[in-house]
Amino acid sequence: MQQLRSAFALRAGFLTVLAGLVFSDEAHGQSLLTDDPEAPRRQQNASNVAAEIVTQPITDTQTDEERVHDSYKPEGIALGSFLLFPDFSVSETYNNNIFAAESDEHGDFITKVKPSFSLRSQFDRHLLNFAGEVEQLFYKDNTDEDRLNGRGAIEGRFDVGSSTEINGYATVARQHEDRGSPDDVNGEEPTPYNIYQTIGNVKTASGRWL
Repeated sequence: MQQLRSAFALRAGFLTVLAGLVFSDEAHGQSLLTDDPEAPRRQQNASNVAAEIVTQPITDTQTDEERVHDSYKPEGIALGSFLLFPDFSVSETYNNNIFAAESDEHGDFITKVKPSFSLRSQFDRHLLNFAGEVEQLFYKDNTDEDRLNGRGAIEGRFDVGSSTEINGYATVARQHEDRGSPDDVNGEEPTPYNIYQTIGNVKTASGRWL
């Protein structure tokens, strides 16, 4: 009996770790689809195997201070079988050393404009989510430092029966190195780079062992 319990614990632990890897963006610490304002996604829209094993959002990276009451969470805009969650933010900051120089420092005001969205499926079975964001930085005096970043992501789940599912995630992004980064080439303009990432897996459950 003790051996059976140990085997069951090892199997459940492996599946939990695997689920955490599928929808995480390791290159940047989190997926574009992590800011789910709803209850655990896989409890609401999942095959039996996922709903049985996962008891909390597998990409939930929010701290207690970032969580809000349900009454303050966005309800989304219904678009057929999807819910659209748009977002738009504008911020203003001042950097007293925009080139990260050891001497001859230059400061400037920076305006950041960032529209984004997530489109989440409401299917009885399967799952298909999209997300995207654009980030434009405007420098007041040093306009050569202006930059445009963007990212898009898609994740899906195909339920094969009640105990097997196929998961997939893909993201593409266009970013720029910070001036203080060792990867910055110290050119006249910020150094751009691209990110491409895909992750997939198949999960199945054969039933309870005990």
